[in-house]
Amino acid sequence: MSGSVPGFVPRMLVDPDMGLFRADERVFTAVLDGWRAQMLARGLTTETIKQRCQLLERFQKFTSEFPWQWGPADIEDFLVSCVPVRSRSA
Repeated sequence: MSGSVPGFVPRMLVDPDMGLFRADERVFTAVLDGWRAQMLARGLTTETIKQRCQLLERFQKFTSEFPWQWGPADIEDFLVSCVPVRSRSA
């Protein structure tokens, strides 16, 4: 695989000036870049792609973890946090 392919992770990690500095963030960025390219190839609109990537970025910020560290409880907690709290007046 060529290093010019969007989302190609080794290209992100072999920068001699960066080394492995913030490797998790750089790999996550590469994963999103690759996913964007794949969705573009499938003909999805740029707005759909943008919304999907923003959702993953929100989830990553919510958990303070990266996809390879996510678990089912993280998803449950995130979904619960997305539900508006209703006032309990009766």
